[in-house]
Order: sequence, then structure tokens, then C-alpha cells
Amino acid sequence: MVVLTLIVNNSLMPWDKSVPQRITLYSAVFYFFSVAVLCFTPLKFIGHHVTPLLAGVGTVHLQALQGLDPTFYLNIVMAVPLGIYYGLLIPRANILKVFLVGILASGFVEVAQYVLDHSIWLNRSVDINDVISNVLGVLIGYISLKVVGFVFPKLVQWFRYFNQVN
Repeated sequence: MVVLTLIVNNSLMPWDKSVPQRITLYSAVFYFFSVAVLCFTPLKFIGHHVTPLLAGVGTVHLQALQGLDPTFYLNIVMAVPLGIYYGLLIPRANILKVFLVGILASGFVEVAQYVLDHSIWLNRSVDINDVISNVLGVLIGYISLKVVGFVFPKLVQWFRYFNQVN
């Protein structure tokens, strides 16, 4: 909320940036807030329905790739923008850094959900498959950006927030 307030009050207004670069920044902020709502609120999103979760402690699943359900694939889709934004916002991004960011971001979310489950009964499940699918999504997003940048270099350069550093 602090970042959003600073942007609205023009404290973080990037006056020297082009409109596409501002779109990159503002859509990234919106994406991060949206993911926070999805991950850290006691709400369950199923299609067009939002239902509250009852207070309680969520489950912990540590068996990798066992009993995959549609949420595995939805987590991949949810994480794709992180790989794209990382490539657009970080000048020296590479596949190893993207992989590490995927593991760290997803690991942070799962650990935070576990802590919140046991402190305020958030009732969110912690699943190793979420970490795997999120890392896959981040990698897919970054690789997709690189492919689009290879085919349409001007388009990606237009939205890149900082100039490319070699």
C-alpha cells in the first residue's frame, strides 16, 4: 500500500520514462498486489466465485508431483508474469537469476502461508507442488520474453524499464 500511495501522490512518478515503461512499472505493481491478495487473504477463488475460507490450519503437502490438480497449472499461469516483469525491470537478468528469483519468491509465499496458518489460522495449504509450478511459470515467462525479444526486439526494448546493460 505504501508503494501505491507514493505512486498516486507522484512521489514515485517516473517523469523521465516513456508511457510503455510506465505501463510496465504500474502493471507490475498491480500484479504484485493481485498475487498478494490471492496468496494471503482467507478467500478461495474458483472461477467467477469467491468464497471465504473458514478459520483453521491448512494442510502441508511435501510429496512432489503427487496428485496434480488444476491448481498446479493455474500456479504456472499465475507466475508467468513474474518472469516477464523480471526480464523487463532488471537490467542484468539471466536464466539462473530468474530461476533463483522463482525459488525465493515461491518459497517466501509458502513459508509465509505456513506461518500465517499457524498464527492467525489463515487456512491456506502449503504445497511443494506450488513451488515447482511457480518456478516453472517464472521460467516460462522469462523465456517467452526472450523469444519475443528475439523476434521483435524493438517491442521488448520499448517496454523495458531500464536500458539494457551489457
